[in-house]
Amino acid sequence: MFAPSPIARVMQPFIDDQTIPGVVTLVATRARVLAFDALGWADVADRIPMRTDHLHWIASMSKPIAGTALMMLVDEGKVNVNDSVEHYLPEFCGQWLTVERDDEHALLRKPLRPITVRDILTHTSGLPFKSPIETPTLDLLPLKTVVGSYAMLPLDFEPGGKYQYSN
Repeated sequence: MFAPSPIARVMQPFIDDQTIPGVVTLVATRARVLAFDALGWADVADRIPMRTDHLHWIASMSKPIAGTALMMLVDEGKVNVNDSVEHYLPEFCGQWLTVERDDEHALLRKPLRPITVRDILTHTSGLPFKSPIETPTLDLLPLKTVVGSYAMLPLDFEPGGKYQYSN
């Protein structure tokens, strides 16, 4: 076990004043763990202390983590944010764009340009918030299945045209 780190000392006041119930922090280099702390409560009502091995549902907080990892690949020259998504995920080749829609019909056309990696990172891809197969809830299907379902959907607007939060 690790002694409380300077990070733990910084985080403790947030637990003490009930801003957050609990937290797990990890700081590491490629060579070693520098700090690994669990503070506060995993369950406030039942007074279950936070442990470093508790599992947490972080939902959309995975987006900045994935974005950081992707930008590391950009720094290494393995990904270019201006490339089309179909360069890396061929399923996205041949996307369509919804021009008009009512309860019975949809008018589609080809978008002016394909979705880029930058569009995905900035939520300007034109992809809808969620895929119809993600019902009743998100995060239950394999990534490959979900990616394929998004690739089959027509875009809501031109790539780069506006901001719309999307999974």
